Amino acid sequence: MKKLMLAAFLLFGGVALVNAQEKDSTQIQPPTETPTQDQDRQQIQLSELPQAIKTSLESTDYAGWNISQAFRSTQKDASDETKSMEIYVVELKNGADTKSVKFDKDGNKIEDKKKDQK
Repeated sequence: MKKLMLAAFLLFGGVALVNAQEKDSTQIQPPTETPTQDQDRQQIQLSELPQAIKTSLESTDYAGWNISQAFRSTQKDASDETKSMEIYVVELKNGADTKSVKFDKDGNKIEDKKKDQK
């Protein structure tokens, strides 16, 4: 009788575990990055990057990283909402690692406000 009870508990536990995993895998995952101010982002050739950005990417901060893609977008200026500024987003790869870095046209890195608040 004890073996029968143990088998029943294991059976119900297994069913509950499988059911819980199925519910977790079917949930819709939220997007990792929501489009914000740079929705009009256009992919550009690497040769179209301003020389100042290319120089910044040659610094020791990006040693070992290769440029995979580059994008140009227009964003409202944080200091003056009536002005817009040109933003360049460069996607970098280092082996299996990837990261995106934003620059202004002068090659200055733009920090992401969302990341700063964490």
